[in-house]
Amino acid sequence: MTYDRAAIMKAAHVAARGLTGHPMMKGRTYAQNFAGQLRRVWAEAKARAQAEAMAKAAKPKSAADRIREAIFLLECKDRLEPRDWAALDAMRADLRRVTYAAAA
Repeated sequence: MTYDRAAIMKAAHVAARGLTGHPMMKGRTYAQNFAGQLRRVWAEAKARAQAEAMAKAAKPKSAADRIREAIFLLECKDRLEPRDWAALDAMRADLRRVTYAAAA
């Protein structure tokens, strides 16, 4: 995950300058205002990046991806029983069918 640090610093600087002379900020230095705004802007950037990552992860998966996921989970078992081997064979056949149907 990457952040546009220059944009974050600029946004914090603009916000801190906007607070200069504000009656609620009386007695606070520019550095204190800047630090507070920098924390706020970083939190917003992190929340935005997390929301984008969640939206990307929530993208609907294709049938082939779902089958590959199921195959992977089954192959990760410590012991495969005969019914597991049969399920793997069926899933691999489904995967071939879905993959070749998409290619045709």
